[in-house]
Amino acid sequence: MRLNSSTGQIALDTNQMLGSGGEAKVYQVKGNRRLVAKVYHQPTTERGEKLRAMLSHPPADPGASQGRVSIAWPVDVLTDASGAVVGYLMPALRGTYPFSVVYHPGARRQSLPAGFDYRYLLRTAHNLSAAVAAIHDMGYVIGDLNDCNILVQPDATVTIIDCDSFQVGPYLCLVGRPEFTAPEVAGMNLSVTGRTFEQDRFALAVLVYQLLMSGYHPYAGVGEPGAIAERINAGLCPHASGGPKPPRGAPMLDWLPTPLQKLVRGAFVDGHKLPSARPSAKDWSDQLLQVEKDLIGCRRNGSHAHFSHHAKCPACQAETARKKARKQAGGAAAHATPAQRPMPGVRRIVPGFVWPRWTTPIVLLSVMLLAYNWSNLKRLSGQWDLHAMLPQQGGNGVATYLMEPRIPEKHETRKLESGSDIYRRLIGFSPYEPLARNLLPTEQRISPDEAQAEYGRATKQDQPELETGSEIYRKYIGTDPY
Repeated sequence: MRLNSSTGQIALDTNQMLGSGGEAKVYQVKGNRRLVAKVYHQPTTERGEKLRAMLSHPPADPGASQGRVSIAWPVDVLTDASGAVVGYLMPALRGTYPFSVVYHPGARRQSLPAGFDYRYLLRTAHNLSAAVAAIHDMGYVIGDLNDCNILVQPDATVTIIDCDSFQVGPYLCLVGRPEFTAPEVAGMNLSVTGRTFEQDRFALAVLVYQLLMSGYHPYAGVGEPGAIAERINAGLCPHASGGPKPPRGAPMLDWLPTPLQKLVRGAFVDGHKLPSARPSAKDWSDQLLQVEKDLIGCRRNGSHAHFSHHAKCPACQAETARKKARKQAGGAAAHATPAQRPMPGVRRIVPGFVWPRWTTPIVLLSVMLLAYNWSNLKRLSGQWDLHAMLPQQGGNGVATYLMEPRIPEKHETRKLESGSDIYRRLIGFSPYEPLARNLLPTEQRISPDEAQAEYGRATKQDQPELETGSEIYRKYIGTDPY
């Protein structure tokens, strides 16, 4: 994607989309890693005029002296071929974390470095307040200040993004999050309602409170209504006189030093009816920086820190109280109301279907027959080629099944010996040799070789009827040769 800027044409890497929302998409600029481009889904003339007004009057960035970006202010507009404003360029941010990850204890331990402790949370709150103060000094109202448009670096520096939604002169802020919206503008039509600094102060106080109080919302508490927006409108703050109880496990307000306690009550108790009583961003910034010197480390747990007006670590005391409560709950379990004890599950029968009584005998008989004839079945199965039974493509394109008998391989069979062979192997000469000698008178007997030669030359009619080798064997040996 190619767009035009004041310095010439630039190319956007559409394969590296850094973010997407309901109004625009953010792309990396090819050849310039210091800038990213935000391109609107539906550009309007009013957006273009607002961006040009912002470019002409940028706020003083409190992080510029350290080479940091505290406010992601537009640095140039982007136009299409017709000259219409379709987006803008802003500084690129890398290695940042969402604000919600920072104030939530569990997410912070998993994502941020191990050394990001309570001191870093206190400095993060100060840096956020300083950035908001710089925006207010230029006369701009953020309007939609919430945890989604704040990014935090591992060194606790903060950057406010989505600056094009700020209220700039006649160009109003059209969006807002209910849990960060002051009660005096709740439910109003934001497209025609101008915002004030006091409403930004309310949202800032909520964010600072979440950082310092383990992520809890200042209006979270026990009882109804459950929605935070409804509790804000009704003024149900646990720190107000006669207010609801705080959530179980939430830090107590007296954990904070007295100056910060006053700012919290001014924002949520006094400021509920009188918005001008809410502390400014500069008030928060100054007090947060002052109380840093009162923060001391815990001797028992290095990840804990508390302010010096507490002799003992409140976090450790809270952990001890929770362990004691769990132990008491375990000891009282023996006297608690007995719990339900379920019986073993009953076999579920499908309605409308009952197995016949003869099913089991039939199945057992089938198994017995199969086992009894297993050898025969194996022999019969070897006579068929199962591969040939797979569907084959016929000539007309239709799959056909071929079942061809498989011809067993020829094996060398053992040749059985005849009676003569057995006689010759056991006696040492042919059974016909004694016969030839016995047919002649004693004085005319010849050797076996001469008799065999003589009778071999005689014709079949001249030879006497001969016995079989088996009969001769049985006659002379006395046993059957087999």
